[in-house]
Amino acid sequence: MKITMESVTTGPNILAIFQNKEHTITIKVLDDISYEVTRNGVVQRFDMNHWYIRPQSVVRHVENDVASNVYPGVRRIA
Repeated sequence: MKITMESVTTGPNILAIFQNKEHTITIKVLDDISYEVTRNGVVQRFDMNHWYIRPQSVVRHVENDVASNVYPGVRRIA
């Protein structure tokens, strides 16, 4: 019996995760220079390629949003 390997493609790597204590808001910063905000199960994706060229800049952008209380009660968990 011959075994074949299937190619499994995965999405971009997660660089940072932010979440509130109720787990109703989750923000994932991805290494493709974007981030996803999940609120109550609804996912919004924000492509930041127009403004940034490094993924770490997106992490800093989200950290600044959290500090400015754009996402109330959210803190970095990973």
